[in-house]
Amino acid sequence: MRRSVHLQVGGFDETLLRLQDTDYCWRLQLAGFPLHFLPEAVIYYRFRDRFGQLYSQSRKWGKYNVLLYKRYRSQGMPSLSLLTSLKAWLRLGLRLPLLLKGKAGWAGWLWQLGWRVGRLQGSWEYRVLAL
Repeated sequence: MRRSVHLQVGGFDETLLRLQDTDYCWRLQLAGFPLHFLPEAVIYYRFRDRFGQLYSQSRKWGKYNVLLYKRYRSQGMPSLSLLTSLKAWLRLGLRLPLLLKGKAGWAGWLWQLGWRVGRLQGSWEYRVLAL
């Protein structure tokens, strides 16, 4: 990223505690700078190694996803419909048997639960229906 472009879009929004990079990408695109996929780019990401931390992380991401939805839905961010949300809650319930498959099953299920709860929390806090 060129410094001039970074400055033109205002850099990263440091008031956001999560998803600053996603917000930054939205602002870049809205300012007319196209994003490009680079298959050789590598990102190393570490999920939390304790269940409580994993849940908390995904809950916070879900909450901030709602804030981004509120900011960018009028500029084309895909809709977060009630029907889609209800289906996601149903899938979460249907995935309960995964909990019997050990830590990996628990981790995936808790991540999805945290995301869904975060979306509920964000919908309430930011006063927008994005469950």
